[in-house]
Amino acid sequence: MFSNPRPRWLRAIQSLGGPRDTERAICNPPPGNYVEAPNCTSRVPRLGDTDDMDRPIHADIEHLRFLLGTWSGEGQGEYPTISPFGYRETVTFAHVGKPFISYTQRTVATEDGRPLHGEVGYLRSPRQGWVEFVVAHPTGIVEVDEGAFSGSSLRLRSSLVAGTATAKAVTAIERDFDFEPGVIRYALRMASVGQSLAHHLQARLQLEA
Repeated sequence: MFSNPRPRWLRAIQSLGGPRDTERAICNPPPGNYVEAPNCTSRVPRLGDTDDMDRPIHADIEHLRFLLGTWSGEGQGEYPTISPFGYRETVTFAHVGKPFISYTQRTVATEDGRPLHGEVGYLRSPRQGWVEFVVAHPTGIVEVDEGAFSGSSLRLRSSLVAGTATAKAVTAIERDFDFEPGVIRYALRMASVGQSLAHHLQARLQLEA
């Protein structure tokens, strides 16, 4: 008796669909599954995939179109409980035609390139002049922000910050963004580990070509 080399998830899809479903499954396996697929000709769009940004943008986020793309630059961090540090940051905003913009962020240390932090989330704009931002942090924190958008600035204030049982206590986050053509400047303040609201991060990012 020969064992079936196909992973269980692929066998299940093949049993339900035709060749097109099988191709999509092979070219887009679930996270953690790796299948050699040298002849893939199609891809299932994934949320936040920049290849999907040629799709028509949803009307609810049309006024945030200028964010789309990848931004990079350098910043400085500090907090009463830590030593100051420098970092390089890369942020990507993308859309898939739905009424939200996906957000991914990564930072590395300026001095030696070691990974520092990462965030993933979504922006929504349920009405003109107002933005909602939900963010997940790898430190066990989830953040819900809301605030006013003027076109040249965005002022976000946390309405909820929650953490896992082992996460450090964070009680408030404020994010201020200022926009110029091809440039984002931001400052972030937080209240954490018994400290009152204090400056933590600031950076200048430029839109990559």
